[in-house]
Amino acid sequence: MGLIGDEAEVFIRRSKVALVATLSPKARPFMTPLWFVLHGGALYFMTGTQSWAGRNVARHPDVTLLFGSERGVASERFLRLHARGTRESGLPPWQVLARVVAKYYLAPRALLSELKHVTLWRRRLRYYRQTVGGAGYLRVVPTSAEFLPQP
Repeated sequence: MGLIGDEAEVFIRRSKVALVATLSPKARPFMTPLWFVLHGGALYFMTGTQSWAGRNVARHPDVTLLFGSERGVASERFLRLHARGTRESGLPPWQVLARVVAKYYLAPRALLSELKHVTLWRRRLRYYRQTVGGAGYLRVVPTSAEFLPQP
């Protein structure tokens, strides 16, 4: 991700959740936390094509992303990215799916959590099947990055 610098890329790779800020069709701000993976200079967010974030990006492709301290690691700053996003239908490339599985389902702590909650898997599948508009994702390409002090 040479566009935003190595320090920002390290910060992003350490994060599990990004706050995604978009504009509604009436240009009102909307923010939602989403899981993501980094691949080929872009961030991929798994969300339905008709989710609020998906519809907003389709209408207004300018996106702002905020990354904070996570995983018990204190940080004195946030990372803010300005980016351009596209909403895509279907599943992302297999490399992106593999990164999602590795990051959120097979990492040591994640796998333990998944196994502890195996009885909830059916409920989760029902939740994902009810996604209006079918499977989709956001592909977001950063255009600039800046570190901000914690408030």
